[in-house]
Amino acid sequence: MKRLKLIVWGPGAMGQAAIREILRIPEFELVAVFAYSQSKVGQDVGTLIGHEPIGIVIEGNRETIMRMEADCVIHAAAPLPSIELYDEDVLALLKSGKNVISLSSYHYTHMYGEQRVQKLQAACRAGGVTLHGTGIHPSFIFERLGLSATGLSNRVKRVRIREIVELKDVQSPETLKAFGFGQQPDKNLFSDDGMVSKVLGHYYRESINFFCSRVWGKNCDRIEKQSSQTVAENDMHMKALVIKKGEVCVSRVKYTGIIDAVPKVTMEEEWYAVPEVCPVSGMHEPHYWDVEVEGEPVSLRMRLETFASIDERRHDYGADPTMVPYYASVVPALQAVAKVCIAPPGLLYQDVFAHARPNMSSI
Repeated sequence: MKRLKLIVWGPGAMGQAAIREILRIPEFELVAVFAYSQSKVGQDVGTLIGHEPIGIVIEGNRETIMRMEADCVIHAAAPLPSIELYDEDVLALLKSGKNVISLSSYHYTHMYGEQRVQKLQAACRAGGVTLHGTGIHPSFIFERLGLSATGLSNRVKRVRIREIVELKDVQSPETLKAFGFGQQPDKNLFSDDGMVSKVLGHYYRESINFFCSRVWGKNCDRIEKQSSQTVAENDMHMKALVIKKGEVCVSRVKYTGIIDAVPKVTMEEEWYAVPEVCPVSGMHEPHYWDVEVEGEPVSLRMRLETFASIDERRHDYGADPTMVPYYASVVPALQAVAKVCIAPPGLLYQDVFAHARPNMSSI
């Protein structure tokens, strides 16, 4: 059995989830981990994730990683306000002959125009490798589950995706603050060109445009955004952050993709700090996603809930601090490794066998 050699780029909470799962899969061999943080560089990877040492020391030198032999890099860099800030590292990895699966971006590069596509395609050709972006949402929920849901409709009028996620157990205070939690409800922070929108917006805009290109054969004419926040009435204790009274504890955002002056796709996010401020009354699980398709001859609505165990009704992994949505992001990336490694050089997007599309005589 050939073992595929993997590198994890960015051992934050998401990257650590990838490391834990790679170590459980016998077909994979973890060969290196790259960290931006000097506090992690030099640690044994096993120590970082709370295991016994495994003999792999976290690397902080990019060139060392570039010279290494590996089949694929799991790119789990922290959220950044511009996707172009990822490019220097990703382009170098591709040119060094390593396939890249990103949990941070690259879901639908064609949205940004031919120049950007050509830049990434050229790096893929130079290294003979493939670039793929994936995760739970965007990616699995919208680009796969949502697209599959149109498989019962030949004429789709509109689609709505809604995500409700509790963030109590997020491990990184920096990530929470980047999403606006524990911050003052400053309109500038949450405006269309504010920091929170810059960090999150590219994910959703890529997903919406990917979906529209597949179902209606074109990108959106425009995407409209609405957002609102709820502030804490009392101090709230999360794993990584204490939210003070008056600081943001619930964040809502709604992106609407419009084609020919008609709203076609709506993506709604409702993130909340602790169970007491859950924005949905009667909700019993901390994480769920709704998919709604209005179409002909069939419309549908479905709900997806995630668990650590349905049988045991658990939402945690005991000593493993990873949140369920983090594993739900990592698993699609690891399942894609084999396909990415044999794909022709270039950009690889999500693939659904049959769904609604503008031309039923072609795929």
